[in-house]
Amino acid sequence: RIDDEHSHIEHLKPQCRCESGEDVDYGNLLACHPGPQAWSDYGARRKEDWWPKDSAPLDTHFVSPLHPHCEQRFRYDLNGNMQPSRSDDAAAIQTIEILDLNNSTLIALRKARVLAVLKNHRKQFLSIGETERKLAELDGQDAQGRLPPFLAAIRQALQGHLERLQRAQKKKQFAARARRRDE
Repeated sequence: RIDDEHSHIEHLKPQCRCESGEDVDYGNLLACHPGPQAWSDYGARRKEDWWPKDSAPLDTHFVSPLHPHCEQRFRYDLNGNMQPSRSDDAAAIQTIEILDLNNSTLIALRKARVLAVLKNHRKQFLSIGETERKLAELDGQDAQGRLPPFLAAIRQALQGHLERLQRAQKKKQFAARARRRDE
């Protein structure tokens, strides 16, 4: 979770590659996991000083978390794996590789969080109503103004779960109508 204790300020464009003023431009600064004294082998620490070598726009090489629709460029499965939404999205593929977003630690954390959200207090998978309520509550912040960890993965899992439940419900309704017609 991103908070004062567990995050550090990261430069999207590495300071060593910045021109005058870019290193202090708010559009180049991100709060990233882990904290300043910690290390991880994924994410911003893994990226280090990476920056495209050519002059093409950044979004042809990398999906910036500052882009308003960056979530839509990625998909998550129920096992915690991440992949580009489109198989031909070179920037999304490269972003996953550069940041090692399919690192085994991240996969395990996403999977645990997603599976926990898909179940209710009785440890049963959510009903349609429960899933719809969780989706409606998802974008709400907690008392400290924070969003849930792995929000994009959780939202996609809940939306997929809801779609599966709705398809199953329609099949049951169709089968029931067919049985009544046959009687």
